[in-house]
Amino acid sequence: MKFLKFPFVVQQEILRFLDPNLVFNLSLLSSKMGRLTHSCVFKGIKMICYNTTGPHFTFSVINQEDEVLGIVSIRPRRELRSEIKRNARVSGVDADVDPVTNYTTILLKQSPHEPIVRKIHDHVAAIFGKQLPYWISSHTNSQNKLFIPSYIKPKRVSVEVKSEEDANKFDDWIQMIPQPNHITVIASAAITVWDNPKFHRVETLNMMNPNATTQDILPRFKGKYLVLNRAYCTDLHVVEFLHEWQTNEGFQNIKLVDIFMQFTTGFEQARIRE
Repeated sequence: MKFLKFPFVVQQEILRFLDPNLVFNLSLLSSKMGRLTHSCVFKGIKMICYNTTGPHFTFSVINQEDEVLGIVSIRPRRELRSEIKRNARVSGVDADVDPVTNYTTILLKQSPHEPIVRKIHDHVAAIFGKQLPYWISSHTNSQNKLFIPSYIKPKRVSVEVKSEEDANKFDDWIQMIPQPNHITVIASAAITVWDNPKFHRVETLNMMNPNATTQDILPRFKGKYLVLNRAYCTDLHVVEFLHEWQTNEGFQNIKLVDIFMQFTTGFEQARIRE
């Protein structure tokens, strides 16, 4: 019996049972199948993840059990073997698709890539929920600059910053979006990225930056969870923080502070224990 001949309620139950990448594949078969997947409600999904590393883009979802389920991987056409390609169209975009892996792989033929990624994003959002929160993770390699889509307003952000140009781009972008709940920043030694007030107000801030000091970040942090990795910290910084916290002069929202130090020379733990 053909799938489209089933009652609508049965069709929805079958689609909810399938892996997200299989639902995405089915949506490409015909316009009717595309409309059907857009009308289905996937209640078990709580977040859409967008990841970019150099020229590679991926979309995935996180379910209620915190499992990451792959949907689609977008990359240059030259990177997939010809024997596992098949032609398809995604929201009007010509693409070659590999449905064998956990991620459906779309091989881009056109350039620039950003308009194509936007169309695929709109297609994924139409299937799994336009109102779902987003987690953006953006990393670069030696040949590529930071790419952060302006049309996604995430609740969670993870960004790697390697140049002053990327730092300025990230700062401009984060000022345009609503306040995220979680920000992770990995920055090289020469980059400063903590002056934006949204870093101070975020609920969870995780920062790896050898150029950072606890005195640059901690006194201005108004959130609940702070992780500083490879930061410069002295025992005096810690003592001042503990004094303000214990005397209710500041930091009353904080529930956790983790500081992973790059160097411990001259750090007097005994003073802190006192």
